[in-house]
Amino acid sequence: MASIKYYGWPEKNFVISDFFEFRMNLLLLQKSSNLSYFIMEKNLILEGLNRIFRDITENQELILSPELTADDVEGWDSLNHTLIIAEIQKQFNIKFTLSEVLKLENVGDLLDAVHNKLS
Repeated sequence: MASIKYYGWPEKNFVISDFFEFRMNLLLLQKSSNLSYFIMEKNLILEGLNRIFRDITENQELILSPELTADDVEGWDSLNHTLIIAEIQKQFNIKFTLSEVLKLENVGDLLDAVHNKLS
């Protein structure tokens, strides 16, 4: 069984598998050394987003899809939206501007925004 790493605020721990952490380290290597052959695939980004959403909304059954909106997900309120964005920025080592966040209408937009930041 893979060991588990815990990330996040003291009151909420975010669990990320060794495999996901390994892939994220490859991504950080790509960003820092500009190695274009390590490309973050959207499905891996979606996996990371799904883990973050599950932990913050406390819904382990949640499965994200690109067309999903906050109205479709119980627990995805304005406070949790802020926590989700903050955790995405932390886990993916990226930063969003306020205008970028305000343009996000669904999970697909968020997925594209993360992917664009990592590319």
